Amino acid sequence: MIPLASPDRLPRVMSAAVLFVLTSALAGLLISQPNGSRVAFAAGAAVALLIASVRAPRATLVGLLVWLVALGLVRRLMSHGGAISGTEDPLLLVGPSTWGVLVLTALSGRALHDRTRLTSAVLLLVALLTVSVLNPLQGGLGVGLGGLLIVVVPMGAFLIGRSFVDDRLFSRLLQVAAGLGIASALYGLFQTFVRMPSWDAAWVEAKGYAALNVGGVIRSFASFSSASEYAGFLGISIVIWVAHARGLRWPLTAAILALLSAALWYQSSRGIVVITVAAVGLVLSARTGMSWARSVLVCVVVIALVPTVVGRVAPSSFSENPADRLAEHQVDGLADPFGEGSTLPFHIELVGNGLRGAIRDPLGRGVGAVSIAADKFGGAGVSTEADPGDVAVALGMPGLLTYLAILSLGLSATYRLARRRRDTLSLAALGILVATSLQWLDGGQYSVAFWPWLVLGWVDRATASTDEPKGPGFAGLPRRAKFGITHV
Repeated sequence: MIPLASPDRLPRVMSAAVLFVLTSALAGLLISQPNGSRVAFAAGAAVALLIASVRAPRATLVGLLVWLVALGLVRRLMSHGGAISGTEDPLLLVGPSTWGVLVLTALSGRALHDRTRLTSAVLLLVALLTVSVLNPLQGGLGVGLGGLLIVVVPMGAFLIGRSFVDDRLFSRLLQVAAGLGIASALYGLFQTFVRMPSWDAAWVEAKGYAALNVGGVIRSFASFSSASEYAGFLGISIVIWVAHARGLRWPLTAAILALLSAALWYQSSRGIVVITVAAVGLVLSARTGMSWARSVLVCVVVIALVPTVVGRVAPSSFSENPADRLAEHQVDGLADPFGEGSTLPFHIELVGNGLRGAIRDPLGRGVGAVSIAADKFGGAGVSTEADPGDVAVALGMPGLLTYLAILSLGLSATYRLARRRRDTLSLAALGILVATSLQWLDGGQYSVAFWPWLVLGWVDRATASTDEPKGPGFAGLPRRAKFGITHV
């Protein structure tokens, strides 16, 4: 008779069996309860990612990107047509918990070595945001902690990028994002031109927030948790593919860019279209070796020409089908940015009010006041929908000056790196920073919020490896990493 286990292994086998039985019983108990399946699924996903974060942080970062892109779809599929609020949904905790472990891993590595001015500025902003949790003006400690979770946790990607995101891993992340962008665009176009899948339609009916509705037509949102997050991710994907396009790659890349651009156009958000055009302009300028001042001038001219181009190319009238009404919404705002059909004046006023708030409240109102935590936890929400206004409201003048320092240091360093290397990685990094500009602190866009901070961390690491050769640990990185299958 063959024994099931040797005597010395028997305790471990029995412990594993008991753990399996208890876990199965707990899972069964949870699934039998209202929303229990979400708790069980979230717990399983979190445990898997947390274990992977310790054992294989690089692979976990790639997996986390996929999870965040699919998060909205997973939430809708598990809602069974119902609506789960953000404060009750355990699925939203999987990402922050994984970011936390990855940040700890980064801190145990090289995250704080060879500290630069950009690193110090980011750490100062994180410290100011963290202390602002105690600000009573935002509506209570719960609101502050919610803002900390939403806004500050994704900023930890800076330390991750600085610690272990080398060129090879950054290339892999870009490849995954580029592929997910194509899948997301196809999903979004299906929602616009064919129909909303039943799980998406049920979510729209249950949630139905105003930003989804454009003149009675529902914007596409693909697999994401909001339409704005979908638009932001499309912008990131577009600049990655533009950075990738070279020589014989252009035909295929042009077809993919046409697909992504169509999806972005029919998503019907105007601001991201303009920002993406600016990002593409800066990427192409850096590729040609143009100076920073000239590239900014070119970018300003291109943006100024958008109304003229749209006004000349767009048809004079539109039909009543849903896609044409979304296109008409785009044309109304882009062809006449200060007209009645545009919300640009309203957004400018919001940011202006936020900047003036830095004078009224010199120390700000707290991080929770400018995040979705204010709505979820009963606080006083005063978001201006753009970083300069939000950071002024949240932290007052100290925070605004720190943010502007990060913006200046980060963009200038990234442009210098892109102009010097002119490879896919550095050009994509520049494009991502610009495509997400004015939204670096919008933690509610789960799959977008971490990108600018991860890029800044990678740029800081790459800059240290080229500008500061005396720093150990960076010299072995490839100078011009390629965007190809060899990096997978």
